[in-house]
Amino acid sequence: MLDEISRLAKDGKYDYLVIESTGISEPLPVAETFTFADEDGVSLSNVAALDTMVTVVDALNFLKDCDEAKQLQDVLKGKEMWAKLPDPFPSWEH
Repeated sequence: MLDEISRLAKDGKYDYLVIESTGISEPLPVAETFTFADEDGVSLSNVAALDTMVTVVDALNFLKDCDEAKQLQDVLKGKEMWAKLPDPFPSWEH
C-alpha cells in the first residue's frame, strides 16, 4: 500500500484518496498504517496525511447488535469470574 500511495502522491493528480478497508475491519489498524515505518524507515505519513476516518454502521441492526455484544461481554466476564475461583473438583492424586 505504501508504494502505491507514494506513486499516486508523486503523480500529483489527486487531492484526496479514499481507502476502504474490509467490512469487519477495525479503524485503528488502518490509522496505525500511517505511522508504521518500513525497513527503510519510510512511513505512509511521509507521503500522505490521514485527514478523516469514517465508520459506517448498519443503522437497522445497530442497537440489536450492541445488545448482543453486551450480552456476550457479560457472559465472558462471568467466565473470567469463574476462572478465578478455586477448582471445586480438584484432581485426586493416588
